[in-house]
Amino acid sequence: TEGGDAVGALPYLKRAAGLAEHPSILINLAAAERAAGNAQAALAAMRHAAELAPTDAGVLFRLARLSFECGDSGGARSSVTAIDIRAINDAPFLADVAKMLLLVDQPTAALAAAARARAIDASAPGILDAEGLAQLELGRTEDALKILRAAAEARPNLVEPVINLGMALAVAGRFEDALPVLDVAVERDGDHADARFNRGLVRLALGDDAGGW
Repeated sequence: TEGGDAVGALPYLKRAAGLAEHPSILINLAAAERAAGNAQAALAAMRHAAELAPTDAGVLFRLARLSFECGDSGGARSSVTAIDIRAINDAPFLADVAKMLLLVDQPTAALAAAARARAIDASAPGILDAEGLAQLELGRTEDALKILRAAAEARPNLVEPVINLGMALAVAGRFEDALPVLDVAVERDGDHADARFNRGLVRLALGDDAGGW
């Protein structure tokens, strides 16, 4: 449940969790607490779920994501790195795991998760983005640019892959190449904060102080 339904269900979920400790109940309780704005209570519920199901990839991923949202990057890292990617056959889920691994500075593990996702279903969304960003974090800039360019071309209607490509070019010091790419991102979604912010950074790097912001 989400939103108002989740908040309304909160008393019942608390009662259910008290009567029967089960990961699925605790996952729903965590979602309801989060929807109600009770982040720490949500985190406590997810931690309890992980204690009951310490090898469940879905539970560990939810705990990692919630830990990261609550500012506990160490807890997020511990949870997501505990996921056995060899036991997962869901390519989109593996792509999400790879992205979470990137958020907690684990690019080698992220690359492994993305590679397994690609082996299962190369067409699954998010794989190329995760793989390219992991290569970038590992300092393999040219490989990263090739992959991120392919990701942007594969999903021409989305802005995030274009931003990733633009920022990879900027990281490589190729600001003049990055700017038109980020211009495209802003054209696709003028309200996208990351697109506008990163384009501003690149403009500043090119000496355009007025156009930077």
